[in-house]
Amino acid sequence: MPFENLSGDTLYNVWRGGFQNLLISTLSNSEELLVRQYQAIYSVLEGRKNISYASLTPSLASELAEKLESRTFVIGNILKAGNKIRVNAQLVNAGSEEIYKTYQVDGNTEDDILDMADSLSGMIKNYLEIKKLVEQYDSPAIRGRFTNSSEAYQYYIHGYNAFMDLDLQTATEWFSKAIEIDPDFITAYVTLSFVYRVMGNDKLAKGTIFTYPYINLPEVPFSNDGIGHAKGIDIFWRDRETFDMTDYWLSYSYLDTKRDFINYPTLAMPTFATPHTFSAVVKHWVSSITTSFGLTYTFATGRPYYNPNNPEFLGDRARNYNNLSLNASHLTTIFDNFTVIFFSVDNLIGFKNIYSYNFSTDGTVRRPVLPTSTRAFFLGIFISVGQASPF
Repeated sequence: MPFENLSGDTLYNVWRGGFQNLLISTLSNSEELLVRQYQAIYSVLEGRKNISYASLTPSLASELAEKLESRTFVIGNILKAGNKIRVNAQLVNAGSEEIYKTYQVDGNTEDDILDMADSLSGMIKNYLEIKKLVEQYDSPAIRGRFTNSSEAYQYYIHGYNAFMDLDLQTATEWFSKAIEIDPDFITAYVTLSFVYRVMGNDKLAKGTIFTYPYINLPEVPFSNDGIGHAKGIDIFWRDRETFDMTDYWLSYSYLDTKRDFINYPTLAMPTFATPHTFSAVVKHWVSSITTSFGLTYTFATGRPYYNPNNPEFLGDRARNYNNLSLNASHLTTIFDNFTVIFFSVDNLIGFKNIYSYNFSTDGTVRRPVLPTSTRAFFLGIFISVGQASPF
């Protein structure tokens, strides 16, 4: 539907139909979607008397969409405040008039309009394509919404279908393509790992180099003008083959990130980030006592914290973090019910970790932020009532 100009500037009247046409052009290129062309919408509007863009309410738009035999219609508006331009769009169910998805894009000048239209149409196209694909499958593995890329989602579906047909090699290829398109597609990573395990690949090495720009981060006072970046590398190695009844894995992450958001006066590494993170996990199964033992070591360089006495914002770093934990899982039965008795100790050696520091208002007193306890112990018993075996 035509977008409504709420900017108070008549120069933006041209974009009422402009956004409509740009969205139609982008969505029409989709093989998954059927899109009504501008002429069809215009003909229906012309057939109604005393209708202007401003009077095109959601209820009336729903009526027009039903005449066009459309299940979903898009309405939107253009706003302007100072030098900021905002375009809002809502996806509305033509039958119930329910708004089930909203989007907004921001710009600074009229020169940004085309980029805003491209961004908006791309987000809507991906969402609608994924929505249609989800409706075609009756499987929890497909119905979940895992990615914002329809192309990655289609590759994931191809991989899932290949896996269900027991064509495991083809499945790994499709899942890998999905990850290549969307490196944040966590479900594709998990499913690919599972397929490798089914195939008997007991050794797995993986590395990822990433770089992400951040825009429209929230700031105080409230705005979406924040910016930032993140780049780094993730390395993962897992081996279930070399040592009998033993599974171990190593992981390392390097992160270089800075953000100017919330109330930050400049770009800085946020307090929740750390440049280096390493972990080593080993698990060993002792069949004679039906018990699995595990040992986990974690290392992370110190996180930034605010020191009012340092002219460099978030220029101080806390002490490096170390943790060695031990756990054991014993499998047994209690009154013919399968039972797991689990025990763990966190920070076995008792590292004196300091997460950060808090300062008094005048900056003269510094207090460390410490864990609630040096060590933590856990003992749990999990009973599967009515089930004598886990298999």
